[in-house]
Amino acid sequence: MLAKLIIISLMMTFSHLSFGESAKEFLNQFDSRIYNPKQYGLNDLSLKVRIKDLTKQLNEQLVFGKLKDVYFELYWKSPDKVKVEVIGMPKGFKEVKSKLAQGVLMRMDFIIPRPLSEQMKDYEIKLTSEKGKNTITATDTRGIQQISEILYLFDENQNLTRSISKSAVGMETFDLKYDTHAWSQNKKVLEGYKMQRVEGVSTVEMNVKIKYKKVSQFGFPESMELVTKQILTQPQGKSKTYERESKTSLSFFDHKVNTGLKNIKF
Repeated sequence: MLAKLIIISLMMTFSHLSFGESAKEFLNQFDSRIYNPKQYGLNDLSLKVRIKDLTKQLNEQLVFGKLKDVYFELYWKSPDKVKVEVIGMPKGFKEVKSKLAQGVLMRMDFIIPRPLSEQMKDYEIKLTSEKGKNTITATDTRGIQQISEILYLFDENQNLTRSISKSAVGMETFDLKYDTHAWSQNKKVLEGYKMQRVEGVSTVEMNVKIKYKKVSQFGFPESMELVTKQILTQPQGKSKTYERESKTSLSFFDHKVNTGLKNIKF
């Protein structure tokens, strides 16, 4: 009788907890439901990116001369070659240009999504299920990643609704919103997200909305609106909490697909 109870208990445990292949298969299934233009014949892409008020902000530093229009040219070629050039700035200033370009590269996942299974390849992952909802827990067992643990929360329809990242300095939460479009082949597209990052007494909140446009048979971002709030909580007995809100936007334009990019060196 005791042996039967132990077997039943183990069966119940493993019905709610799966390691290895089951978790990987779940991630692969999720990735298959996300729109990725690479799957529909995209071999290369070029586009331009403009950040609202960037030229004005650079001119206010009084070190670059009089700038007229600073924007970016982004190039991507299969399988995953990416290049960003800063246009409209004088020669030199390599460190400044590198930081500016990095800000654009950070948005690459919105243009060509990187599969979640690929992002998790250096983590140990497990899948847990409760009341029809699934959670993927990714753990850095080797202690080599900046983020030590990530939780991915999925609803009853296996839509990714939230991610929670934990590190030595704090925690970062994303609430995600997906939808489909006529061009997305019935696949899900990230429409926006709300992010909160907490590090000690500092909290950063960001609300992002993304609009897309059809280019040939593909869909790519056309604009991103970002509202960021910075909150600094003072110790008890000190002055009131400090808050600052800022707004900006990115526009993506002049998209060109499958031109060969023969003159671009990556």
